Amino acid sequence: MNRTLSESQIDAALEVLYEGLVALRMAAMAGDAGTCEAISDALHNLPDLVRVGDKRGWTVERFVYLFLSPLAERKPEAAAWAAKLRNA
Repeated sequence: MNRTLSESQIDAALEVLYEGLVALRMAAMAGDAGTCEAISDALHNLPDLVRVGDKRGWTVERFVYLFLSPLAERKPEAAAWAAKLRNA
């Protein structure tokens, strides 16, 4: 477990994962493979933030920089996911 994360940050990460999976499902239903790829490419890293992120030097801010900021350029709702993690 990433000992640098607070309980509220872990809760926020789970909420972001939930919202991301819903967005992924909606994109899949719409046949939007590009959006599915973009969301899954970013969010598949979220469990590693919680589990072993401290071993990789990942903080919430680093995770946002590496994965959610690039996603937000394509999918603006990812900016809200980043804010949710930052404000936890």
